[in-house]
Amino acid sequence: MPKAKRKCRVCGCTDDDCSQCIEKTGKPCFWVELDLCSACVDIKKPFPKHWKPEKKKINKRRKVVQ
Repeated sequence: MPKAKRKCRVCGCTDDDCSQCIEKTGKPCFWVELDLCSACVDIKKPFPKHWKPEKKKINKRRKVVQ
C-alpha cells in the first residue's frame, strides 16, 4: 500500500517540495504535526469549519457559572 503524501495545511508544501519554506526561512522545513510544517507553526492555524467555541455563562462578578 503506497504511503499518502503529506501536505501542509497552511502553505501546501510536501515531502517532495518545500522550496517556498526554504525561501521563507532559509532552511528546509520538517513536520511538527501530520499536516503542519515547521515553517508555518507560528502562523495562526485556521480552525475547522465545524468547530465552535465553548460557550460559558458568566455572572455579574465575571465568574464562570457551571
